[in-house]
Amino acid sequence: MGTYSIDGTELRTYGVGVERSEGALDFCTRKDLGAFGWFDEDGQQAYVSSDLIKFQARDITLFCHFRADQADFKADWNAFIDLLAAPGMRSLVTPYSTKAYSVYLNTAINVAMLTGRLAEKRVIRFQLHFTEPVTDDIPGTPPALPDPIPALAAGRYGLDGYDLRGLLGMTVTSIDNLYGKPAVKQYPKFSDIWANGERVFTEVENRHYEARDIVVRGHMVANTQEALVTNLGVLKYIIFQANTRTLTVPGDGNYTVYCKDGGRVEMVTKPTAPKAVAMFNLNLRIV
Repeated sequence: MGTYSIDGTELRTYGVGVERSEGALDFCTRKDLGAFGWFDEDGQQAYVSSDLIKFQARDITLFCHFRADQADFKADWNAFIDLLAAPGMRSLVTPYSTKAYSVYLNTAINVAMLTGRLAEKRVIRFQLHFTEPVTDDIPGTPPALPDPIPALAAGRYGLDGYDLRGLLGMTVTSIDNLYGKPAVKQYPKFSDIWANGERVFTEVENRHYEARDIVVRGHMVANTQEALVTNLGVLKYIIFQANTRTLTVPGDGNYTVYCKDGGRVEMVTKPTAPKAVAMFNLNLRIV
C-alpha cells in the first residue's frame, strides 16, 4: 500500500501525481429493486433478502497532475495516454488497500495547463474517471465479530446492537433528516372537467406516509490505514447482510433501516500519518 498504480506500474513513473481520489472506499449503491411502498401502509416493504442485494457499478475519480521537462512533455504524456487507451480493462490499485479494481476509463480527459508553454517544466492538471462495472461491496469472508455491545444502554450510536465507536472507532457527528416529516403517499383526488383545478380530500384519516431518508455523518479513526480499511469492511458486512438493520440513536431509541443509496468515504490522512482518519456519510432509509 502507499501508491497508485495501473496495470502494475506506479503512476509516478509516468510523471503523474494523484492529489486525492473519490469512490474507491465508498459504500456502493444498491440497484433500484430496494423496496416497495404500499399505499395502505406507512413506510416501505424493503427487499433485503440476500439474493436481492445487488449493487450498481462503482465510480472512482482520481484528481491528478502531470509534470515533465518541456522537451519530454509530449512524449511522456502520450506514453501515459497509451497506457489508459490499451484494449481491455485496467487494473487500478490505490494506496488504501491491496485490492485491484478492474476498471475502464469512462469519460474524456480534460486538461488545464498550469504553466506557460515555454516553461522549463510544464505542469497540467486533470481528472481520471474510472468505472468498476462489476463490484460486490460485501466481504467474501465474514469477519469475526464479538457479541453485540449494548449500545443503547451505553448511550452510544449502534447498529444491530454493536457500539459503533467501541467496535469500529466510528464517531457519529450528525444525522440529517432524522426528525423530518415524510410526505403523504397519496391523497384521494378528483378532477371535475367543469371546474378549475382538482379537489383533494385531505380530511382522510387513514392517510399513510412515505419512508424517510436520513444521512448519518461522522468520522472513523484507527491506528493504521490498513486497520481502518478493515473496519470499513466490517461495517459493510454488517450493513449489507440480509434483512433490515436496527440503528440505535442515543436519547431516541431504535430505528429500522436499510442502506439504499450507499455512502461516501474519504480518507483524510496520508498512509504515513500516525493515525488514520476517514470522513463518512451513510445514506439510510427508515422503513
